[in-house]
Amino acid sequence: MDIYKSIKELDLSSDVTQKFKALMITCDDGTAEAFALKVISASNETVIIDGSVGINSFIIPVMVIKVFGTSSGTTFPADLRCYGLN
Repeated sequence: MDIYKSIKELDLSSDVTQKFKALMITCDDGTAEAFALKVISASNETVIIDGSVGINSFIIPVMVIKVFGTSSGTTFPADLRCYGLN
């Protein structure tokens, strides 16, 4: 089990270039929302992580070095929150 020592809420209105061990997605209102996060992994590959979250939050245990903003390929509804974990 990974232990994370810090958490940072990400503002996806622009690209976030910072190394994270994992990403956590939560929902403000509990209604299921679909998302697609465009990221660059630690192995320098550009990938899209897509899914849906509602009442539960979940952790995506993938090391990323960049998360693209909503103007650069990420689709992220306003009711969702994304956090970088280290």
